[in-house]
Amino acid sequence: PGLGKSRLISELVRRLGDGATIVSAHCDATGGATFAPLAEALRGLLRLDDGVSTAAVRAAIASRMADDAPERTRVAAGVAALLAGMPAAPEETFFVVRRFLVALAAVQPVVLAIDDLQWAEPLLLDLVEHLVQWSTDAPLLVLVAARPELRDARSSLTIPGGLVSD
Repeated sequence: PGLGKSRLISELVRRLGDGATIVSAHCDATGGATFAPLAEALRGLLRLDDGVSTAAVRAAIASRMADDAPERTRVAAGVAALLAGMPAAPEETFFVVRRFLVALAAVQPVVLAIDDLQWAEPLLLDLVEHLVQWSTDAPLLVLVAARPELRDARSSLTIPGGLVSD
């Protein structure tokens, strides 16, 4: 704690300005729903208030994707379910989140910044690994900050090489 991880992420986001789409998530020490940090970040990106209708949520998601984006309807429905706190099975959730971020990256590079990843649920850690492994063909940077405890929870996200770049 106190080394400045959050400040580094904030500074990067500030320097990127309008040069990238920023999806900023923060994991909470008190826990919560598995995908809640990501859902909150996407809700912020889409500027969606609580209580917005499902149709409006789907429309907001679809509007950020090209009309010819692969599986646009499926992705919009899946991300909408995630935002509603009722995500589909993990494989489907991973698929729709990846497709949505890749669709955003087709317009402008995307930075998915997740702070305090050491507090993430194991399934969210799985999603982070999935995004790094399967989104290599898109201008998508998955940037995470975590305390050393992450080494015990998920060493694959802390050791340079493989999933981690120096």
